Amino acid sequence: MSLRSYRAPTFCSSQGDSAGVSRLDWHDLDSSSDLGDDFDLVIGSDLVYNNYDVVPLLSVISRVLTNSNHILLFIPLPPAARREALPLFLESVTERRASGEWLVEEEKMVFSGFGEEEGMMKVTIQKNASIK
Repeated sequence: MSLRSYRAPTFCSSQGDSAGVSRLDWHDLDSSSDLGDDFDLVIGSDLVYNNYDVVPLLSVISRVLTNSNHILLFIPLPPAARREALPLFLESVTERRASGEWLVEEEKMVFSGFGEEEGMMKVTIQKNASIK
C-alpha cells in the first residue's frame, strides 16, 4: 500500500471526538487537497533538517493554521541531532511572531538518555485571531 492511499484508522471517544492521520507532502501541497481544516491540533515531530525544507514547512503551517486550532512541533536539538535548518526555521517563526501573525511559545526540554544529556524543543503555534 502506498502512502498516498493510506488512511489511518480513526479513534473515537464516547463524546464523538475523533483523531486521524493524513499524508502531507510539503513540496506538493496540491497533492494534499483533501486535508480540510476541521481539526483542533496538528502535531509534527522531527521535521527540520535541511534549509530547502523551511519555506515549504512554513507554507504548510500557514495553510493548516486556523483561528480555532494550533500546531505543536517537537524538534530534537543539537548536539544529539544535526539540524542544519533549525536556525533558519526558528528565525522565520520569530519573524511571524514579531509581525503579530502567529502566537508562538517555545519550550526547551532536557532529558538524559544513555548517559548523555539530550534536548528537545517544543514549539506551539497559534494564529493570531486579531490579525485578518
